[in-house]
Amino acid sequence: MRKDSLRVVLVTLIALALGNLTFVFAQTNPPVSNTKATVLQEIRGYDEKRDFDALIKASNEYLISDPKNIEVLIRLARCYKDKKEYSLAGKTIMDALDIDPKNAWGLRILAKINREQYEGSKQEDLKKGYLEAALVAIARSLTSSPQDAVTNAEAAQIYFYKKDKVKAAQAIALALDSNNIYLKKEDLIKLDNKIQALP
Repeated sequence: MRKDSLRVVLVTLIALALGNLTFVFAQTNPPVSNTKATVLQEIRGYDEKRDFDALIKASNEYLISDPKNIEVLIRLARCYKDKKEYSLAGKTIMDALDIDPKNAWGLRILAKINREQYEGSKQEDLKKGYLEAALVAIARSLTSSPQDAVTNAEAAQIYFYKKDKVKAAQAIALALDSNNIYLKKEDLIKLDNKIQALP
C-alpha cells in the first residue's frame, strides 16, 4: 500500500472511531457547488436576475482561477456598465477583447459602454470621442456577426446619433425583422421613427 493510501485508511479509521466520517469525506471530496461549471451557472443566474453585487463577487472569485474566461469577463463588464461604472466596464471588456479581439458580443458591449457615455456626457469633445469609439466597436462587431439582431439594434442607435440615415435604416430593418426575445419591438419602432425623421 502506498503511504497516501495508508494515510487515508488511518484517517478514516480514526474518524470512524470518533464517529466523524463526514469530516473525512468533506476533507477529501470538495463540495459540488464549488466546481467551475456550477459557479459559471451561478454567474449566469445572477446575470439573468440582474443581481449585480452577487455577479461581481462570483465573477471576481471565478476569474482568480480562470482569468481568461471570455464569458465571465463579458458578463462582468456588462454588469459594470449597467451599474454605470464605466471605468471598470471598459477595463474589463478590454481584458476580454485582448483575449478574443473579434468577439462580437464583447465588441457590442464595448460599443454600448461608449454609446452610454456619449449619451451622458455634456462635453462636446468627449461626446465626439465616445461616439467615434462606439462606431469603431459596432463596425467590428457587425463584421463578426452581420445578421445578429441585437448587434444591429445597437448599430442603429449609434448610426442614428451619427446622423447616418442609410446605415441606421439598414440596421434597424434587420433588428425589426427578428423575433429576438432580448429586443422590445416597441423600442425598435420608436427608434425606426426617429431614424425616418432624419434629414
